[in-house]
Amino acid sequence: MFGLASTFGIMLGPYAGIELYERFGSTTTFLVAASLAAGSVAVATTLPETRPPSAHAARPSGMLSAAALYPSALYLAFFFGYGGVVSFLPLFAEREQLGNPGRFYTLFALAGVAVRPGAGRLADRLGRRVVVLPALVAAGLALALLAAGRSPVWLGAAALLYGIGFGAGTPALMAMTTDRVPLEERGRAMGTFYTALELGIFAGAVLLGLFAERFGYRLMWWVAACVPWLAAVAALRDVRRPRG
Repeated sequence: MFGLASTFGIMLGPYAGIELYERFGSTTTFLVAASLAAGSVAVATTLPETRPPSAHAARPSGMLSAAALYPSALYLAFFFGYGGVVSFLPLFAEREQLGNPGRFYTLFALAGVAVRPGAGRLADRLGRRVVVLPALVAAGLALALLAAGRSPVWLGAAALLYGIGFGAGTPALMAMTTDRVPLEERGRAMGTFYTALELGIFAGAVLLGLFAERFGYRLMWWVAACVPWLAAVAALRDVRRPRG
């Protein structure tokens, strides 16, 4: 349920942002975005405290949670390619005449919204890695479709498959992260988890950009696809362990 909020933002934001930019320019677009951010700050001031009493006495050392590193590394693999998608898909779509790239993000988010609740229940019933493994494979296949596709239909298919991968993998990995730590360490564990997200986007944007500059976008997408596939191999090695 938590992940659905970000998915709705991805579903609406990129398409609306591109439309605003094309109709009114960059100044208006960023003013609208800043206004939304300011509204979020106002809402955040009303949030109640939810930290459990048992956590007050805990003083975990270090910035990262060692127990959360494994699921965080798998999450980084998801977002490595996503760094390339958010940075270069608009340029790629324009060069290949694939239409408004905002449609990719909208379809991506719609697919994620559709599968997240069911994927969360499936991860609770069958185990975390049983869901994470095919999700990583799907994310890689979506990037491979970007590499091979030549029409807006291929772009849409890649978006839907990418959304299915992210929508299934994210709740399972979040649950895996909290499974591995005691209650008082969940804040630090989720901090580690989301640090992996940001590092994945950063590394993907920089490294894939350098690669695209030298070898082109299509080969770049193939390289990006290999990262979640390699992570799927790592997840497969652990898939039979009884506890996530």
